[in-house]
Formats: sequence, structure tokens, C-alpha cells
Amino acid sequence: MGNICSKKAFIALFFTVFTLTVGFAQNGILKGTIKDATTQEGVIGGTVRLAGTTLAEQTNVDGSFILSNVPAGTYTVIITSVSYKNREIPQVVVKAGETATVNSTLEEDTKQLGEVVVRGVRRTNTEVSVISEIREATQVVSGISSEQIVKTQDRDAAEVVRRIPGVTIVDNRFIQVRGLSERYNSVWLNDVTAPSSETDKKSFSFDIVPSALLDRVLVFKDPSPELPGDFAGGLVKVYLRKPVLNERLLTVNYSGGYRNGTTGNTFYTDKGSNTDWLGFGAWQRELPRGFPVLGSAYQQYERDFYAKQLDNTFPIFKTRAMPDVRFNASYLDQINIGGLEIGSISSLNYSNTFTNYSIDRNVYDASGERTDRLRDDQSTNNVRLGAVQNFSLMLDNGDKLEFRNLFNQFGRNQLTTRDGYDNEGTQVRKSYAMGYQGRTTYTGQLAGTHSFNDEKTSLEWVGGYGYSSRNEPDLRRVAYSVQPAGNTESKTPIETVLTPAAGQVDVNNAGRLFQKLNEDIYTINVNGKHKLLLGEREVELGAGTYLEYRDRNFEARAFGYSLNSTATDQTIRNQHIGNIFAPRTSHQAVFAWMKTSTLLISTELAMSWRPATYR
Repeated sequence: MGNICSKKAFIALFFTVFTLTVGFAQNGILKGTIKDATTQEGVIGGTVRLAGTTLAEQTNVDGSFILSNVPAGTYTVIITSVSYKNREIPQVVVKAGETATVNSTLEEDTKQLGEVVVRGVRRTNTEVSVISEIREATQVVSGISSEQIVKTQDRDAAEVVRRIPGVTIVDNRFIQVRGLSERYNSVWLNDVTAPSSETDKKSFSFDIVPSALLDRVLVFKDPSPELPGDFAGGLVKVYLRKPVLNERLLTVNYSGGYRNGTTGNTFYTDKGSNTDWLGFGAWQRELPRGFPVLGSAYQQYERDFYAKQLDNTFPIFKTRAMPDVRFNASYLDQINIGGLEIGSISSLNYSNTFTNYSIDRNVYDASGERTDRLRDDQSTNNVRLGAVQNFSLMLDNGDKLEFRNLFNQFGRNQLTTRDGYDNEGTQVRKSYAMGYQGRTTYTGQLAGTHSFNDEKTSLEWVGGYGYSSRNEPDLRRVAYSVQPAGNTESKTPIETVLTPAAGQVDVNNAGRLFQKLNEDIYTINVNGKHKLLLGEREVELGAGTYLEYRDRNFEARAFGYSLNSTATDQTIRNQHIGNIFAPRTSHQAVFAWMKTSTLLISTELAMSWRPATYR
């Protein structure tokens, strides 16, 4: 049995070897050497392939090649290599079991290659770039980059700036650096002065800038020739994100929030408008057109007439606080217009939030004894609508142009009810304050960066315009004295409005205030630098100028109510706040005094610098 198996194995092996031998005998070999036609040196890395097949091989360091197992036949040999002209050798015969030889040369391809331009844009929003900028600065600088910001949960620039050492933000607008108040600090946005929304203070609403749009924030804490001299504490430079070429990205975020103690609870508000949800409710609350500038010299009937022109917006409505809503969308893209590649970044953000606070206050006299106890119920609805549109154009010579735009609209509707108690806990006073505040901010810059003399000379310029408006129309304040029920025949407390005598006025207890602030800022910032070699030392010469024109216009009109001297119904003073100034009673409670205040301020700032830096 064993012999039979051995014979079968031998026969199988024999046929296998025979078959392989016959197969190899049907193929041939193609070899040869490829050389440079001019230098006669071997062409390294050239490709030799047979047309119409997948057979190919690369040349070695001496230009030689070997193609094995080539089926017998006639072929066209194609030889290619980088920087050489292609060559075809037809009618190359490969015979079975034989070796065919092909030796050839390649001529250099003298075609002129097109210019290859590599463009690079320095990233300024990374942690490394901010550290490098701080290290190269000649001043004391602190900063934070976009890379660090995205690791936090900060929503806006106000929360971001608080993370910088030595910086404090008060009410999201007033900045303190090293303990110095906003009077001694300045804020720049994209290298131009940021607009302010306060009449007599330096301020910038940091909360209007979403954290996702920040490129970096730098705080300069000591003076320098290229910085303005109107700060002693610090200069905060806020830079918005720049468009990036060859990048396309769409980001959409939507979130809803539940606020403990507010959402779903009782919420008090006044009569709103149909544009409050967008933050544009101020213009619908302004004084009627043609409303005159009145004074005490006007006749009583005239004041009666104009008093009726104002709507009764004192009634208070009871609702439920809705959940907070936040939305943000940003889109980065590259636009091709007439052969120009323009980087674009667009962003839209919106928020609608509700807050309700119960605040207890204690008032003490000079001796330390408590005189009053106050309890406030404050309902606030904040709406914010913002947009950013930035463009960036890179020219063929490497110069760069940018057009940056930021717009923000903020609306706040706030109603405060205050109950006042004496030391025994008896209510003696009740006050109301309700008002709407609208803030509009726009800032735009056209900027350019240029280099000359093999990048030894650089020029940077920025032209900017900033607009800020704060409109507070119809701030209503009414105060009542409260007589406890136990001291009267009535079973309920008696509330009496605190209006002065006829012909007099107290706008804090029964009045309306309309005020508006507008500010326009025009700026030009030009900086140039040139590098020189003096011996073995590099010297950088710099010169620049900064021009600023600021125009501010502030108007305030205060109107006070008092009981008409001819009124016979004194019980009108006990009417509820929603009825006391209704049209049917306005002939008895009229304007007794009206005041208009106007403040116009124009300032100019000019600065130039010429430092030299040795390295």
C-alpha cells in the first residue's frame, strides 16, 4: 500500500514540474539600460513599460532594468521619466525562453515650468502665536487665544476677559485693570476705538461679542509709543476671527435653557411692542413726532392737551416666564469674483432670556440703626440680535485687504416692584419702575497690510467707523405711600400716589423720562516699519499715526405729574397704577413741569510715534 502511494506522489510531482517548465519556456526576458542622451549617465527612477499590458519596471541607480516572465510576442516599449521627454520603441520582439535587450537614451525636456506660488497666512488665534506675540512685545501684556477660549464654556467676550489676570468686568460693560476703574482704561476693537454706550463713562458692551467669533484678546498694562496715552490702567485689544482661504465650514447651534426660580414662574411686564422679540422695541415707545419742548410758562390747557398725546403705558400685566432661547450660526467660505479669491466669515446670533429676582435691602442711618426694609421683585426680559460679516482678500503680491463689520442690537424690558417696610414690618411704601432700553452698536473697519523691499518694509493701516446708540424711552416711576388697614376704616391698606402740590413736580415719584445717547467715532491708524542691518545688529525703525474724531449727542426729557389745581376729585390719587394716568383722568393729573437737557460733545485725538528697536 505504501509503494502505491509513493508512486502516485511521484507522478503528481513530475507533471507539476513539467507544466511549470513548459510555462516558463513560453515566456521571455526583456532587459536593458536607459541613459541620459547628453551625459550618458544612467537615468534613475525611470519607468519602462510594455504598451497594452500591465508589465512595467523602474530603472535602478545605473539606469538598468529587467522585465521577467514577459509572454512571447512583439511589443512597443514606452520609457518615461520626470524632466525627460517620453520615448517609444516599437517592434521589440520577445521570444520564449530567450532574453531581449533594449538600450536607449532619453532627452531632457526643456519646457519652462509655470511659476509655483506658495501663500501662507499666519495664524494669530493659536495658543503658541499669542505666547509668541506676548514674548516679542516691549510692554507688559497678558492675553488669551481662541484655542484656549473653545476649551471653556464662556458664551461671550465679557466672560472671556474675566479670565485674564488683573482684569475685572462690571455689569458686562465697565472694565477694571489692576484695580483702576473704567475711567483709566480703554478698549480697542480690531485696532480702533470701541464705541461707548454711556454718557459720562468709558464702556464697551463686551457681551455683544460671542466667544466663538473671538480671535484673541490682549491686555496692555503699560504705555508704549504705538499706543494711545489716554489710559493708565490698561488697554484691552479685542480681535475678531478672520476669514481663512480654502476653508468652508457651517456651524449651527441652538439651545434652550431652564432657569431655576424664573422659568414657568410668574413674570410681570408692561405693554410691549411687536418688535420686542428682535430687540427693536425702543422706537415704538418714543415721544410722538412734533412733541414740543414745554416749560412752566405754557398755559394749563396746552399741558392738558399734550398730556393726552402720551399713551397710558403704566398698566402691569402678569404672565409666565418662558424658557431661555439661544441660537448661533456661522459660515466660512471662499468667494471667487472676477478671478479674485475672497475669504468670508458670516455669523448670526440671537438670544431671548428671562430673569426674575427677589431682592431684600436694608437701609441704615449714620448711627447704624435700620430705618427701612425694602423688598424688590424684578422681572427682566433681555433680547440680543447680532451679526458679523468679515471679508479678506489676498492680492497676487501677498498684500492683504480686509473689511470687517459687527452689528449688535440689544433690548431690555425691565419692571421692578418695590415694597417698603418700617422696623416693625408694616408696609409703608410701594413703588414701581418700568422701562425699556435699546442699545445699537455698529463698528466697521477697512484694513490693509503691505510689504515692500523683499519684506524689509511693511505698512499696516486701518480706517474705522463706530456707532453706538442707547435709547431709553419712557422710563416710568411711580411711588405710593401705604396706610395700613388697621389705621383706617377700610379693611385694606390705602395707597396714595406721592405727587407734589399743583404746579410742582417730582419725576422720581410720578414721572416719565425719555433719554437718548448717540455716538459716532471716526478713526485712522497707520503704522510702518523698516528693517536695517547696522553691522551685525538688526535695527527696526517704526513710525505711525493715530487720528480719532468722536461726536456724542445726549438728550433727556423729564416729565412730571401733579394734580391739577382745578381738580375736584381728590380720590384720583388713590387709583391703581394702571388707572391713575388713564385718558379719563388725565385732565386732572397733568404735566406740571417739563425739562429738556441736551449735551453735545466733540473730541479729537491725534497721536504719532517713531521708535527704534535693536535686536
